[in-house]
Amino acid sequence: MEAERARREAARRVREALSRYGEGGYLVLGDSLLYASPVNLLPHLEGVEVEAVPGISAHQLAAARVLKPLAMGEEGFAVVTGLGPVDPEGLDRFQSVFVYKAKDLKALEKAFPERKGWAFLRLGMPGERVLPLDQAKREDYWTLVGLWRVDSPMQEGEG
Repeated sequence: MEAERARREAARRVREALSRYGEGGYLVLGDSLLYASPVNLLPHLEGVEVEAVPGISAHQLAAARVLKPLAMGEEGFAVVTGLGPVDPEGLDRFQSVFVYKAKDLKALEKAFPERKGWAFLRLGMPGERVLPLDQAKREDYWTLVGLWRVDSPMQEGEG
């Protein structure tokens, strides 16, 4: 499996850096433990002291890009994966819903018609684009969708 081979190679490089410099790091984009790909390296780093340093999650960066709160007052927010269909049941209680790895943008738009949606394409990377959901097309794996309740505070902002 290609992914497993890549993990073994990454672990080999980490071990090599540790033996050469005494300490090292493995940098990731965003939060190191949200949809935590680096955790897949841990079985290959047995005996190595590992510390996770949290970063800025993509949904935090997305909210900042459109100047909309994640949640206010007693409202909360939800983070779900979009690798399969997203069922809106139970998500209406959240002010905002973030769909990581969003595959089907049109289906999300239909599933959440009462929400204002934004597509964040390659967020925090070269070529970053932020588009209203109804104007966006999924470009790759790095697609995040943010859906805000229209009746929530600060919904009239530019975004």
